[in-house]
Amino acid sequence: MKIFYLSISLLLLGGCNEVYIPDPVELRIAKYSEEGHQVGGAIVNGDSWKTISSRCYLFGGCDASSMHIQAFPDTDSLVVSFLGSMQDGVREGDDLDFQFILKGLSIQDFHDMRQLNGQKYILNDQDVWAQIGRFDPYYEDSSALTPCNRGQILFRKVKHRVSDNQGSYPGYILAGTFGLECEQNGSLTTIYQGRFDFFIENGGVIFPYDTLF
Repeated sequence: MKIFYLSISLLLLGGCNEVYIPDPVELRIAKYSEEGHQVGGAIVNGDSWKTISSRCYLFGGCDASSMHIQAFPDTDSLVVSFLGSMQDGVREGDDLDFQFILKGLSIQDFHDMRQLNGQKYILNDQDVWAQIGRFDPYYEDSSALTPCNRGQILFRKVKHRVSDNQGSYPGYILAGTFGLECEQNGSLTTIYQGRFDFFIENGGVIFPYDTLF
């Protein structure tokens, strides 16, 4: 199934530095926090995964953001993406990104992000989808993406904060948890203990995805 979005994205991740504090129980991933530490982590088929600090692409361009939030007001849709890579195991060093597509959200301006506070979105093939793979804005190959058939994302906390960057831009901390089961060609990928903690600013426009899946 393919879903087409024609609007451009509206939100851009702020430029704060990553703060990595290991989880006291599972040392291979970041501790869950709600401080805007600019980091996410998860266990993927028993191995650890972490968001990246930067990535460059084969056909040009570099991306310094590991969480993307893209609003499509015309279709009441929001796309949340986490860019990362495997940290250990047989796939150590491999890029792996997670993407959630949420419909029925009227995000018309930056402060509408508050709608997410405390909300849980469970995959249902109707208005909540997810997929994993490697998302390249310059060369998108949807056949390489794996759909997820079970899972959820929970925005535990969305709270206002003023950036300590030059200009003191207002923004929001988005923190939460997620888990997924994704399968393609008989190969199952299980993602659990997923967590994220990011600070976003109302700072500009990022690239659009024309086709999601």
